[in-house]
Amino acid sequence: MPTVAADSRHQASQVKTKTRSSWRWSLVPELALACALVLAGLELIFFAAGLGEQEYLQPDRATGTAPTPGKHVTWRQEGFSRTSFNSAGMRDIERRTTKPPKTFRVAVLGDSYVESLQVEPDRSFCQLVENRLNAASTDTHFEVMNFGVSAYNLGQMYLRLKSLALNFKPDLVILAMRIDQAPQLDPYAHGGLIFARPTFSLDAKKNLKQDNTVQDAWLKSPDGQRTQGLSWLRANSRVWGVISLSVQHLVRNNQNELCGYRERPFDQQWPIAHALIKAVNDLCNQEGCRFMLLALPGPGPDHNDRQLKLLSNSAITFGIPCLNLTPAFNQAFAKGANLYFTSHMNESGHQLLADELSKFLKQNDLTKPQP
Repeated sequence: MPTVAADSRHQASQVKTKTRSSWRWSLVPELALACALVLAGLELIFFAAGLGEQEYLQPDRATGTAPTPGKHVTWRQEGFSRTSFNSAGMRDIERRTTKPPKTFRVAVLGDSYVESLQVEPDRSFCQLVENRLNAASTDTHFEVMNFGVSAYNLGQMYLRLKSLALNFKPDLVILAMRIDQAPQLDPYAHGGLIFARPTFSLDAKKNLKQDNTVQDAWLKSPDGQRTQGLSWLRANSRVWGVISLSVQHLVRNNQNELCGYRERPFDQQWPIAHALIKAVNDLCNQEGCRFMLLALPGPGPDHNDRQLKLLSNSAITFGIPCLNLTPAFNQAFAKGANLYFTSHMNESGHQLLADELSKFLKQNDLTKPQP
């Protein structure tokens, strides 16, 4: 039989074990509070430094992706800017849906060249054109609205016009496209958020068909479910933004391999681009607003004559005014002008674009409502 001393030692051991266990559990709230304070401190530090604010795109059913409304962004990947997207998810000042009296609205659709995160908002060509039009007008107020979104292709520009831009009752729609964008209409099967978008094709009668298969598949995938589940963190946490940006840098070099994708040649994709331009033109005619095309050159001297000819033929076919900026930019390049950071326009590039576009609008009488 156990002795009294043995019982005492056993009881003492049990007491010590319970004490250690209770002590460990008592630390959990303190550790949780300490972690929360550390994270809160990091959020404040990153907020002050403008870090972790470059993840701003979210899944969007209508277009595939769209900027998070109200998101503040400090952009450092190329150039530098601080900006906030408005309540409609536009890189623009707050705009009322109802158009004020004596106001002429211009809706500019495009990709990152239009969105222009590489420069401050007041240095983007949209704002510069708005300023110039208003400076030259005494009886009409002009609003040049920026509907550009990074990585958009022509199909997404068309869908953003339908789902958002037309709600603001524009008097003129400008479709700003880079001449290498036609191949981007091909679907990316495994390309992540920015490639999980509606795609377009032509049926046997050459009618435009929309297909959401790629988008739906990604939304149901583990990556899509994870992205949607982390929507609050992606929209609000700068600590998460820093972590996410670090991960993006690690996988970026392998993106093409992950996609398993090759673009078809420009000529093979142009019929779809041609049909999308027609669809935009038809929408504008239905809404009673004017429409023009803006061909944006890439960095460096550009001589994509075949692509430009196809675009020009589409514009002529539908009677759409078209401003090709390649000659003006090539002329500036020949004089030694620096118009780009790396892939996107710097302030000088935006100034030149604004000069050419403002002049084109006046010359073609595009600053007056549709007759």
